[in-house]
Amino acid sequence: MLKADILQPSASFQPSFSALFLQMYIHKNVFLLIFNELQKSNVHQIPMVITTIILNFAVSNILILIIMKTKFYPILLCAALCACGGGNAKQPVADVETTKDTMQVTKTVSKPGGIPYLDFNKKYPSKDICLEEIANVSYIPLETTDKSLIQTILKIDMSDNIIIIGDYSNSVIAFDKRGKFLWSFNKRGGGPEEYNAIITLCVDFDKKEIYILDLYTRYRIMVYSFDGKFIRRLKLDQKVWPSNLYNYDKDYLIAYDIYNETESNANKRPYILINKQNGKVSSIPIKLKKRNSNASWIQKGEQFYVHKHVIEPIIKTEKGVIISDFALDTIYNYQNHHLTPIAIRKNIDESVLSSITAYGSRYSFLNFIERSKNSKGQYEVTTDSKLFLIDKKEGTVYDASIIPSDIKTKNTPIWERYTQDLPNDNLLIKQLSVELLSRLSEENKLKGTLKEVASKLKEDDNPVLMIVHLKR
Repeated sequence: MLKADILQPSASFQPSFSALFLQMYIHKNVFLLIFNELQKSNVHQIPMVITTIILNFAVSNILILIIMKTKFYPILLCAALCACGGGNAKQPVADVETTKDTMQVTKTVSKPGGIPYLDFNKKYPSKDICLEEIANVSYIPLETTDKSLIQTILKIDMSDNIIIIGDYSNSVIAFDKRGKFLWSFNKRGGGPEEYNAIITLCVDFDKKEIYILDLYTRYRIMVYSFDGKFIRRLKLDQKVWPSNLYNYDKDYLIAYDIYNETESNANKRPYILINKQNGKVSSIPIKLKKRNSNASWIQKGEQFYVHKHVIEPIIKTEKGVIISDFALDTIYNYQNHHLTPIAIRKNIDESVLSSITAYGSRYSFLNFIERSKNSKGQYEVTTDSKLFLIDKKEGTVYDASIIPSDIKTKNTPIWERYTQDLPNDNLLIKQLSVELLSRLSEENKLKGTLKEVASKLKEDDNPVLMIVHLKR
């Protein structure tokens, strides 16, 4: 089974040279405890605090003697060393103890409420599922003005009351929850407070800051306010090429590093945190023996072109970041700097790409693509993308065709791309282009609310957002 490396404590520590250190460490923490109590105490409580000091030192010395006589001594000493060496309180430390052997994790799967277990050699039952059976659906037409024209949506971030879109025109455009235009800015240029082109962006709605990854200087992130005012520039402190940039918490962004992704010198710890203030880069504790890219080759005549599949190894949810690395069988949730297994994939290799593309409290979507090597040893796509619907409550997995009730055909490529960097785990956004809706309308394949929305659209209008609230 493939799994993330786990850092193990060194077994080289010996009580003979470390007892003094351990004693100092425990006494240090006793002092800190007492100091805190003194700060909270008044003058009438001082005799009681002094009694506490005597008792604590007595207990701590007894504790030291017990620890030194146990087999857990080296481990506890290692923990003390790690704790003393931190220095920077803001530097994240992940709990890698949750990355257990996947064989142990699978004991909890294959039952209702357990961790999903997916065997890609197994043929799961096919099922046509009406979207409204598993979700509540609504539509938001985005207002079209001279300042809100959308060329192609690159990224959508949404809070409880605002939708912010990064566009391939290098504009940042904001709408309210009804789709009414609010504001926009475009800072493309060659100046020190401008960007060359937007690769991707993410939003900290609490701080009202927008982080833009610049295309031609991929080692920097430009930070702007909601009104387009330049705030600061983050020059990344090591050679990385972030993609799938997300707002992680109040201190960090999170991203996937694609620099030299398929080369021997590729970063084996590609999931990175970026400090919002100084651009300092740190890796979360998933170490890969080999990287597996989501790029495949497409041949047109005698020419070969690289195609990046929509399937990505990382998505942001309300409760954390879902990491479905293509080289690992375990899928993790990374929340509060802790890794927790949430799904297991069996029988995967370099020819298979799969990732969680939506993660709700009950329902999850997993996309799957199978590839094969051509005569030049390059991967080419051999099958269409599959969508697996995972029902965690029932403990079932389906090879699913998700069919919105407002569309009369199941062959519409409705789920090839959507965005999840949202305030709620059960909320998804899908963009529906005017071109797609016009074609479906001409073919008489629309009905209900969507038909009504499409009938009001003009050729040059902005796309419609389909808002999907997955049922719990």
